[in-house]
Amino acid sequence: MNGEWIKIQGCEYKNKLPREDCMIWITRTMFTGERWVQRVEYYAGENIEQDGTVAWMPDQEERPEPYTGHDVIAVQNVRN
Repeated sequence: MNGEWIKIQGCEYKNKLPREDCMIWITRTMFTGERWVQRVEYYAGENIEQDGTVAWMPDQEERPEPYTGHDVIAVQNVRN
């Protein structure tokens, strides 16, 4: 699974989140469509808290390129 973005697709993204505390990469987007990558500490059992997140991946040494797929959903639209 390393090196592959996992899209936020409705609430089912929660089932794919890590089960242990760890670092993850997230792709975030602005209302303009600009995307960037951010490395964040993820706490098991929590939701991704950063608004604008459209995809995540497990931590890896090198900074990945942002997720560029279309038809994305931002985490704040499915968070509850």
